[in-house]
Amino acid sequence: MGVALSLAWVGFSLLWVSLVDPHDFVAVFIGFQILVPSFCIVPYLTLITRKPFAAVVFSAFLLGCMKGVAGVVVNLVYGWGNGHHEMPWTTPNLMLSTFWVAAAILCISCYLRGARKFRFQYGRAA
Repeated sequence: MGVALSLAWVGFSLLWVSLVDPHDFVAVFIGFQILVPSFCIVPYLTLITRKPFAAVVFSAFLLGCMKGVAGVVVNLVYGWGNGHHEMPWTTPNLMLSTFWVAAAILCISCYLRGARKFRFQYGRAA
């Protein structure tokens, strides 16, 4: 699965750069950001739920919650409005930076918990 996702990202990146805009690497970076949660969060939730589809849905929900956390932080700092709730990928602001940090913490914690659960579940069988 990891090889297929990586090849899909490479294919998307090559098509984007060759057909859409050869100078727009933001879309390529955003496409890469999809790989990280799929390698960290989805396997852990698959171990817990034992249902891959449910793990993907829960992963998307958790990442949406991380955007909500970023929105709460921006509201606490700047209040409502004033254009601070946008996520400009070319010039990161507090909203985007907070989302990246929250998503990174989620990915790292799910990866570590998933590795520990995998060793506990399948390490005894070897």
